[in-house]
Amino acid sequence: MDRHKVANIISRCRRQKGVQQEVLCRGICSNANYSRIESGDAEIPLVMVQAFLERLGVDPGQLEQLLEGEDYSFYRKRRDIEKALQDGLDAQAGKLLDAYEGAVGEDRLEIQYVKYCRAQVAHLHMRQDASLNPGERERLARDAGQLLQEAESLTIPQRRRGMLLSRTELGILLAETEGIGLDEMQYIQDFVRRYYNREWKEEYLPQVQLKYAGLLAEEGEYDRALAEIRQGLAAVKSGKSYRCCADLHFLAAQVAGRMNGKVPGKKEQKEQAWECWQAYRLYDMNRNPRAEEVKDYMKTAGLAEPEDFS
Repeated sequence: MDRHKVANIISRCRRQKGVQQEVLCRGICSNANYSRIESGDAEIPLVMVQAFLERLGVDPGQLEQLLEGEDYSFYRKRRDIEKALQDGLDAQAGKLLDAYEGAVGEDRLEIQYVKYCRAQVAHLHMRQDASLNPGERERLARDAGQLLQEAESLTIPQRRRGMLLSRTELGILLAETEGIGLDEMQYIQDFVRRYYNREWKEEYLPQVQLKYAGLLAEEGEYDRALAEIRQGLAAVKSGKSYRCCADLHFLAAQVAGRMNGKVPGKKEQKEQAWECWQAYRLYDMNRNPRAEEVKDYMKTAGLAEPEDFS
């Protein structure tokens, strides 16, 4: 990898976005080391190049033609892992991660990437394996949560407004179940809209809206939560993001059921049932155990099932 060409790409993108050096490299390396990297006087690992470009909302795929040898091999391995995760192949992703982890050594960003991916594997296993008992699910959730906390601490020891997030860092924050407040989610939403390219917005905004809407619902802000859900569904335009459609529809039904503190009327119940049905179809299509959770919710809420719901 030609470090001078790579340094020029990073420097140009940083200046175009108006980002200061110390903000871009925060949590990854010192400002002095980054200055040497940008001037072409220091070697830079591929994983660090990817982190810098992603924090700027730039697809590192443009570097593929500059890669050779070991760099290209690691780049392809990461793509294979991500493809397996997108396709819901938890066992395959786990095997690929085992091989990858054994080859990358002790680089901090590589360790973060592996921990994040292993947490994703655990979440996939929880969603897809209906045979897991409550104890096994609790253990997997606990292990995944620990991995996410450890991964976050490697480059985001302190969350703050103005922080830049690579896709791995954003994924970690969206996957965590505790600790993120409304103000932080508002900033994350603004960051994705401002920095990420259109394809990444289609992939990540629905996930951001889902997380944000869930926090709003917990605070009793039901109207705002439904507005965020609608925006999330409107952002779903690619295969990468459709997977959280079911979660958005199901959350919409649950939020609608809690609004106004009274029993929903026939019109509202019909809308709730429609949201549930959309969620059920998507969950069922992906063999997600949450499909049964939707049916249980409908029974508890007294919602009528469509004729072809069974």
